[in-house]
Amino acid sequence: ENQLSKYKVSEILSQDLLKVKPTMKLCDVIEKMLYENIPDALVVEDLDSTEGLLGILTLTDVSRLKRENKSISGFAQQS
Repeated sequence: ENQLSKYKVSEILSQDLLKVKPTMKLCDVIEKMLYENIPDALVVEDLDSTEGLLGILTLTDVSRLKRENKSISGFAQQS
């Protein structure tokens, strides 16, 4: 039997959520993600709600920028 079939999503989901606005500078969001040890950030229109979810920023997304040789500091300045 598959071990994963024993669990419901509600039993394992992460409750430590970091919500950020799309206008925030990328470098500030990365710093907050690393400081709070949260690998994903919900990008929302309103920080007081999960309504208006625009997407999820992950540390993998940031790694991809580095692999593609894009300047993270330059990217953050565009916001």
